[in-house]
This record gives sequence, structure tokens and C-alpha cells, in this order.
Amino acid sequence: MKSIQTIALTLFALSLSAAELPIPEEQAALAAMAEGLFANPPEHATQKGEKTVVWSEDARVIRITFDAEGKATAFFANGVPMTNARIARLAALKNLRSIGFDHSGQWHFKEIPMSDFSGRGWEALVTSKIEEVRIGGSHMGPPGELALARMKNLQSLTLNHVPVTAEGMAALSRHPKLERFTAGAQHNTIKGLSWYDVLPQLAAIPTLRELVINELYLTWDNALAKVAENGSHLKKLVIGRGAVLFPEDARKVRAALPGLELVIEPYDRALHGSKYYGPRLKTLMTAEEFARLEALASSEKTQPR
Repeated sequence: MKSIQTIALTLFALSLSAAELPIPEEQAALAAMAEGLFANPPEHATQKGEKTVVWSEDARVIRITFDAEGKATAFFANGVPMTNARIARLAALKNLRSIGFDHSGQWHFKEIPMSDFSGRGWEALVTSKIEEVRIGGSHMGPPGELALARMKNLQSLTLNHVPVTAEGMAALSRHPKLERFTAGAQHNTIKGLSWYDVLPQLAAIPTLRELVINELYLTWDNALAKVAENGSHLKKLVIGRGAVLFPEDARKVRAALPGLELVIEPYDRALHGSKYYGPRLKTLMTAEEFARLEALASSEKTQPR
């Protein structure tokens, strides 16, 4: 009698066959990736020559995008424990260009040992064709950070609510091809490392063209003077969701980098775009600064759009 595991893998492979995925190695890797997570078959959609296959159950999602030849080019997961083993399995997807996952760290899956989220799985992807990595609410660890720094084809990296290390950020600051970095700083410090120190490091990446900063209170003095000093090659700086930059400091940035496109999140959205933004910003600002933010956000509400 076939085991439940074997049956699950068989059903998963059959669903991939229905998606007309011609590469057996990719079928096996994706089957193992979703093993034990989904009882229902996936949904299929085709648009502009690309096929999307989505497995969804409760808050768990795996979505794979295939090109017209049936090659997997993009992988996204939410609410799925992205352990070292699961990440390493993505190496079988030889044409993968984009990886993203959210809510996939050990704090969401307390029953899994922290050692399974050390980041070593990323070492299997160092020689891959991956150009974009977006991670939110997960763990990386020094092995993962160092592996990302060695991924020569990587052009865009997003780390939202991901604890990072000085060793890893120093390695990433030497990346030879990275063009876009998005930093989602859940807190001022991460493992004792301040984002205010990390941002100037990232701005110094010679190939970096766009730096996006989320969920942080920024001033000319706490980070942006050094960002401007190191990032004369930057084309775009985005003060994004849940991040605040007051007008006088924005003027200093524009004066220092006249060719820079500076995009600033409206104060109302920075404060109220999520129920978490205001409380987090309050921990980073003085009472006077936070009161000023509230006043600016309120005035935006009364202005015609």
C-alpha cells in the first residue's frame, strides 16, 4: 500500500503535469516543496503566454509562474516554513529568476528547530540565474546573507522584517551587480545592528541605483548625510511605507544629490497605513517629533487630492 507521503507526492506531480510542466526534476522539487501542506489541487491561470499555478489552503500559499515553454521562472510562498531544505530544493528550478516569501520564519513555526532556518539552504542557489529575491517575516542568518552576496546574477533584494548581521551586510555591500535594495526595518536595531549604520553601507554598493527604506524614522543626521556621501551614484531614493522624512531634511538630501529622484510616502500613510506603523515610529521619535508627524498627517487629510 502506498504511504500517505507517496500519495501526496503523486497527486502533486499529477497536478503539475496538468499544468504541462515538462521538466521532471522541477516536478519532483515542487512536489517535495509542498509536501504535507495542501490537501486541495492547485488553481491554474494563463495570461500573456505565462501560466500560473497556485496552491492555497488557509493562510498558506505557493505560487509558481511558468513561461510559454513550461519552465518555472518565479516562486512565491506565504505562510510556508522556508527551511534550509525547502530553499535548497529551489535549485532544481534551473530557469528561476524570482523568489519571494512572506511569514516563513521560525517564529511562525515554533515546532521546527531554529537550526533549520540558519540560511544554509541559500548556498544551493549561489550559481543560479535568480535576479530578484524578496523576503518578508523570515530568517536569513549569516550563511544565507553570505550566499546572497555571492549570487552574481542578483539585481534586486528586499529584506522586510528580516534580522540581519554586520558580517552579512558587509558582504552584500560588496555585491558586484545589485541595483535595487529594499530595507524593511521593523525596528531601529536588528541583532544589535542599527539600520542607521547599515543604510550608508548599502548606498556605497557601486552598482546600486535605487534604495527603498521602509518603517524607519530618517533624518539628515541619523543616516542620510552618510547615504548621500556614499551614494552619489544613486538614481532614486524612496522613503516608503511606514517611513518618515521631514521637509527640512528632504531639502538637504535634494541639495546634496541634485540628480536624485526622491520619493516620500505621504505622512498620513506613513502613520496610518498599517496599525503597526504609528506605534513603531513612536518608539523612534521624541514626543515633539511624533506630535509634528501627527499634525502633518492631519493636515494632509484636509488638503484636496
